Amino acid sequence: MKDNKLIIFSIIFLSLVLILTACSIGGEGNTAPKADAGPNMQITTGSIVTLDGNYSHDADGDSLSYAWSFTSRPTGSAAFLSDSTAVNPTFLADIDGSYVISLVVNDGTVNSSADTVAVTATSLAAIPNAPMGLTATAVTYTSVNLTWTDNSDNENGFMIERKIGSSSFTELATTLVNDSDYIDNSVSASTTYTYRVKAFNNDGESGYSNTATVMTTALPVTEPTAPSNLQAINVTTTTSTLTWQDNSDNEDGFEIGTLTPLYPQGNLWNKWADVSPNTTSYTLTGLSNSTTYTFYVRAYNATGYSRSGGITFTTDTPPLHLVIETVFAKYDNSVLFNSLQDQSSTGAASNTVYNDDPNEVGVDWGVGPWICGYLEHRTFIYFDIDSMIGGHSVQKAILRLYVYMLAGDMNTSYIVHALAANWYPSTLTFNTMPDHYWLSPSASAAAPFNSVLPVEWDVTAIVQKWANGERMNYGFIIWEPNPPLNSVCSGYLRTTYFQSIEEWLSYNERPQLYLEYY
Repeated sequence: MKDNKLIIFSIIFLSLVLILTACSIGGEGNTAPKADAGPNMQITTGSIVTLDGNYSHDADGDSLSYAWSFTSRPTGSAAFLSDSTAVNPTFLADIDGSYVISLVVNDGTVNSSADTVAVTATSLAAIPNAPMGLTATAVTYTSVNLTWTDNSDNENGFMIERKIGSSSFTELATTLVNDSDYIDNSVSASTTYTYRVKAFNNDGESGYSNTATVMTTALPVTEPTAPSNLQAINVTTTTSTLTWQDNSDNEDGFEIGTLTPLYPQGNLWNKWADVSPNTTSYTLTGLSNSTTYTFYVRAYNATGYSRSGGITFTTDTPPLHLVIETVFAKYDNSVLFNSLQDQSSTGAASNTVYNDDPNEVGVDWGVGPWICGYLEHRTFIYFDIDSMIGGHSVQKAILRLYVYMLAGDMNTSYIVHALAANWYPSTLTFNTMPDHYWLSPSASAAAPFNSVLPVEWDVTAIVQKWANGERMNYGFIIWEPNPPLNSVCSGYLRTTYFQSIEEWLSYNERPQLYLEYY
């Protein structure tokens, strides 16, 4: 009996082992689930997108969990998933572009491979709104004026269509963005025209506006009355505005022009401009300065022309160009006279050549300890300006000298005259110096009290004579005209030393002539 129980227990144990082994073998055969993120989508930007993971499945029939995530989004997008673990999460496609979303599912044991869905968002085409309020007005028998209301803010322009009588519409013209009028100058007299307008852009065309029908006026039977009271106003060097009185009500326009006499009789009409009917002014451009013109205005229509009287005017002369220049001296020199030296001798008075020294102007008194006398210094300066100012109108000329060394006694003045003959620095002495023009014009300036500011002489009158050819330019002489003192032995040193071409403290402070001329 005991053996039977042992056999039964062994059979039960073996059965349990077989069951457990079978369960273990079944676990190893689990099939991974498959994710399905749904088909790719094309949607309108701004739409709410619903993703669909319902087609994901597991071959073993296990329940699935879901994990959605963005793989990529358009740059600048702030899109996010409403619930990344839901079967059908949503997101807002906030800007144009491609959104790629990945889905992975899990059956409780293993993850599936990822599946993706691409959602492409694009904006709706922005077709412009149709224009409205189209009107057509017959201006003359040759033109119709169209106006409409621009009802859009994204058009590239407008297309105008026209039909004649009961015929079909054909394209007449296109206009630019924001245009709201057009003149049809291709019409005939006494004819019915119907118009319509539509806006267009790169996305397409709007609907048509209302239609507008008009009949052009009949041909005139008489010439227009001639304009009158022709005037020229606001005349400049190159322009003038003509004004006139419109005396007709049937002109097609006005022509502005001149007349050229023909031999042996008649005139040739030279048209300068053509303006619209009812115009009463026109500005001429491109005229020549200092020129006399005679202009006329004539009204015209299909019947003929009628001309006004002429108006004669002369364009202005342009203002002269003011030239401002500063010229440095070409050469200069100073000479010395010693009152104690016999002038007829060959001593210092006749051989004072100092062209490498500063320019000296003035008289020094009391030159010897026992013998009273004086030294007189004169300076000569030449500027090569003949080709510059010849034939020009000189407005200002300033001779400017900068101080090299101040005088001991500054209570004096120096005078400038124009030289009357030629001279050369290498041969100039007191005895051989050229004469000068004693009479006016001349210029005077006080001896300087500081060495900062230059001494200036207004030599405009002298240079003007050189410019107009009245006198030859031989340069300037500068000297002290004051008479000797009674007490000459007291020691009055009234000579100022000025910077010269050769001796200067600053290169730009050499002797110079400031000029203004036309």
